[in-house]
Amino acid sequence: HLSRQFKQMYGRSPSSYLIDKRITHACKLLRENPELEAKSISSLVGYSDQFHFSKIFKKHTGFAPSDYRKNMP
Repeated sequence: HLSRQFKQMYGRSPSSYLIDKRITHACKLLRENPELEAKSISSLVGYSDQFHFSKIFKKHTGFAPSDYRKNMP
């Protein structure tokens, strides 16, 4: 029930919303903290597995975290 109400309000599932928030925060951390490794950033945004984080990040941005940092928009 809660999931349906969330989708009505935000137009997407709670998990999709959470992933978007995590990736947006990760992008900010990559831009503003060049000293942080991808492993640290993945933990900071709520992913315990760096490889899963990298896969999700690339799916949503089109870049691996390291490539995103090199080619920051």
